[in-house]
Amino acid sequence: MEAGNGDGVDLRINTNCYLEGNYYKDSKKPIFGKPSENGQGKLVDNIFDNCARLHGGLTNLNGVKSDALSTSEEFTDACNFTPSDFYSYKAQLNQTMDVPAIVKTYSGVGKITENLTEVTSVPFKDYSVTSDSKGLLVHAIAGLKLSVFGIDGRQIFSTQLSQENTFVPFFQKGIFIVKIYYANDSFSQKIVL
Repeated sequence: MEAGNGDGVDLRINTNCYLEGNYYKDSKKPIFGKPSENGQGKLVDNIFDNCARLHGGLTNLNGVKSDALSTSEEFTDACNFTPSDFYSYKAQLNQTMDVPAIVKTYSGVGKITENLTEVTSVPFKDYSVTSDSKGLLVHAIAGLKLSVFGIDGRQIFSTQLSQENTFVPFFQKGIFIVKIYYANDSFSQKIVL
């Protein structure tokens, strides 16, 4: 979040928020709450860069000085939600330090167009996924489950791979996460269509 003196996540009214891998830059109050409204937040691997006011114990990148939140803006440093309690979960796909560059590359007007045909291929063990404007070419063991998720985490599509090299027609445009499940493990890859 690059706010330019704006506020960020407001943990209020029984909020139960798990905040992982976020990069806050030049924010007045990147994360704050209101104790009387019972907001909770678990902070994991977040970076604060030149932020003015931070929750107790947090510091800015490179030691840039910040003020503490006022007592009326603090929140409970806990959370009743842990992603791995609900689904197969591993830490974020990208390093937190890389978030500003990723956001500038893939978001904003004109960044994703109808004619985008970027091809991405990242092998993992014996799996790979290649994308183009017509769909996904998946190289994996036949019978494995493949799911496609939007960047909001919602599952859009799921199928079982019928053969070792399977073409999966997929015509939506945007940035997606493709996940292949194998026993108790999974492989995830970001795809731009």
